[in-house]
Amino acid sequence: CTGLGVMRRHPEAKLTKKPEDLDAIFSIQQKILNNVAPLLKRGGTLVYSTCTVNRKENDKMVEQFLKQHTEFELDTTLATRLPVGLKDQATTGMVQLIPGDFNTDGFFIAALKRK
Repeated sequence: CTGLGVMRRHPEAKLTKKPEDLDAIFSIQQKILNNVAPLLKRGGTLVYSTCTVNRKENDKMVEQFLKQHTEFELDTTLATRLPVGLKDQATTGMVQLIPGDFNTDGFFIAALKRK
């Protein structure tokens, strides 16, 4: 991922990222998800996680993946596997942590279950 979620600790990151970097990284992320999807058994959960707050890499990536892979759905049980402070934020099967929340960097987690 672009790592934009760690700028709190590494502010120099914003100086090294260019718009074309995002497109290249987005393409790599798509390829990784598309290549791993057929390897997951039915009922299995694929966890997609990034250390960025960029929506294109996070929820938009998941939305696109789900459109292309109808054999997957968001796993709404993700909330049951997270610390108490995050449970309410993860009811959809995805959670976005903003830098500073819970004294963390910016992270995104999605649980994708194969039907």
